[in-house]
Amino acid sequence: MLLHLYPEQDKKEAQKDEVTGNMALDAAYHPDVEAFARVQADGKSLSNHASIIKRLRKYLKALSSHEEIDSVEVISLENHALVSSSYGFLPDWKQAPDTTWVPWIQDIHRKPLLIKRRWYGTDPQHGTVELLSLARPIVEDGQVIGAVLINLDYDRFFSKLYIHLSNSQYVYDLEGELIYPKLRSSVPLKEMERVLKELDVSPYAYVEIGSMEYMANQTFSDVTGWRLVSLVPMDKLLKNVKLARNMMLWLAFISILAGCSAVYYYNYTAFRLMKKINSLLNSGHKGTRQGGLYDLEPVISKLVVEFHRKSLVVERSLPELRSKYIEDVLQRRMGIQEIRMKWDQYFSDWDGNFLVVMVVSIDRYSTWAASFPEEDKMLLKYALNNILLETLEPYWKAVSAPDEESGFVVLLQFSERAYEAGTEAAVQEGIVLYKSVARLIQVVGEHLPLTISIGVGHVVRNIQEARESFIKGKEALNLRLYEGYGRSYPNMDCNICVEKDNTADVLPKKQAQDSTMLDDRRIEMIRALESQAPGASAKLMGQWVEELRLHRIDPVQVYLSVHELLEDLLKWCAAQSVTPPDKLADYHWNQILTQDLQDIEALLVNILTDMEEKWNGRRRSKDFVRVQEMIDYM
Repeated sequence: MLLHLYPEQDKKEAQKDEVTGNMALDAAYHPDVEAFARVQADGKSLSNHASIIKRLRKYLKALSSHEEIDSVEVISLENHALVSSSYGFLPDWKQAPDTTWVPWIQDIHRKPLLIKRRWYGTDPQHGTVELLSLARPIVEDGQVIGAVLINLDYDRFFSKLYIHLSNSQYVYDLEGELIYPKLRSSVPLKEMERVLKELDVSPYAYVEIGSMEYMANQTFSDVTGWRLVSLVPMDKLLKNVKLARNMMLWLAFISILAGCSAVYYYNYTAFRLMKKINSLLNSGHKGTRQGGLYDLEPVISKLVVEFHRKSLVVERSLPELRSKYIEDVLQRRMGIQEIRMKWDQYFSDWDGNFLVVMVVSIDRYSTWAASFPEEDKMLLKYALNNILLETLEPYWKAVSAPDEESGFVVLLQFSERAYEAGTEAAVQEGIVLYKSVARLIQVVGEHLPLTISIGVGHVVRNIQEARESFIKGKEALNLRLYEGYGRSYPNMDCNICVEKDNTADVLPKKQAQDSTMLDDRRIEMIRALESQAPGASAKLMGQWVEELRLHRIDPVQVYLSVHELLEDLLKWCAAQSVTPPDKLADYHWNQILTQDLQDIEALLVNILTDMEEKWNGRRRSKDFVRVQEMIDYM
């Protein structure tokens, strides 16, 4: 009702007022309200319409359940009958315990909205409760046949509306009558009349009342026409201005002193070393005039350039540069010329032949990471990196770089000790490397609370081909889906499902068939979840996993299908208003990439079982059944 009265009010309070204002309008179009007014207007007996009155009273009681509403009444203007949420049906409104609205209710014929302040009872001047009444007409065929009257508790309404305001607040109605406050105010009413004349229609003005100066603000309600006036003493607004001014002056003075001190200190510190050098250079020529500091510029420049040239690698962190370089090469962030130039600069002790990339990944990374604080997790990753390099160091030159969150990528080159451990053919075929990788997995499992899986790429001849070895290593690592954790996977062709003697066009055809099958299973999973059959989705999931193990579909396709299934489940939860399981609410793509098929099955069964229970419980709930019946009825 008072939505436009005070634009700076809290949004929640404004929404309450708007709901109250629309309540009377909605009630005026309620079928039972219109039926009651129509029956009374026709002068028919109510003996055959007792059900209408009974439903109407229930409806009015529901409307009056709001905290600010005292009562709601439906009035027939023709027969002077009414139905009240407080005292029920009365054939004559003169019999009602509350009749102070009678003198002005006929104005509803001329105005579509009436708002009056009155007392509850029969005496217009005194009563038990002070009310704020809002009336809306009931219209049929252009004629006003009744009215809906909503009575708000005056004290409760205004205490809610202005409870957080500490300044002087005044509300006047269209006739200039003071509505709020009803108690004695801090400013005399005669002075307030003068303030209103000075304000006129201006939003604010400076006024003087007695010996006090105030800033007067006002706003108008577009709905009720009420005027809100607020008075703020000027001494409250300006009481901290002098203190703020003095503080700003002192801060400026302190800043100037600090700046002068800093200039003096930096000048002394910067030139102290120069003066020392100058005194040393002229120590054998005490009789001659010493040169100025500018004479040192050529000497110092020469020394700095020479030192910079000789210590270029020392000034930079070589391990970090190598790690960043490997990351840039694998992600194709550099051109061929820059790759060769930085290779010669950072890997001067390496030759460019027989390089191999291996991808190290922490198994069940999401579960593992959740069991440690962030500091411990970073420390364990640091320890894992050190173990990788130290274990490989006897036979390999190794540089590691981070690979997403779950592990590292390591660039290896055969050292001379690798050739001592086996023949050159064994080295090139990777036999020595696979033995070292197996030893590495064992050492990590013994010293750290984690397991790792390693995918090994193929041997390349130069650094420009390292990305191809990295891709093959990633493909090999994906075999973890079927083979399990804590193992090494040598490079192999990504077609793990097709015989070696198949033709080139068999692989795309097989991949298309697998993709179609995975899409069909994903759709069937959603249908099984909606079927309400207990355990249907979990049973279907078990069949799907057995089918994957039998056909050994490309792991990349399987991971993508699982990701799409989880995304579909999230969308289904949102569409059906079902709270997603905790594991699904925090889901992200990397969560499944480090899990094998058994753990993925357990994750999906857990999620589907939880969603199935919530879905079945929701469909059996009273609210759901009632809403469904309402939808069917409508």
